[in-house]
Amino acid sequence: MSTPGHDSDSKDKAISSLVDMRVLLPGGGILGSVDELLVDMRSGRISYLVARRPDGRRKTIPWHLVSCEGGNFRLRT
Repeated sequence: MSTPGHDSDSKDKAISSLVDMRVLLPGGGILGSVDELLVDMRSGRISYLVARRPDGRRKTIPWHLVSCEGGNFRLRT
């Protein structure tokens, strides 16, 4: 039996496996990498992605503005 987030065919992923994934800009450039995911404790759903930029600054992005594509996150326009 496989554990969710550990099977390569699973759509479920462990939160810890998402940290350090690239965050891409709509035009294809790299904004940075995932530093944290913030969860709404009432609904249990992710509400924000916090990206660490190459200069060390962090940017908080509403989750509804992010999509997952090919192992990266991309900001929607």
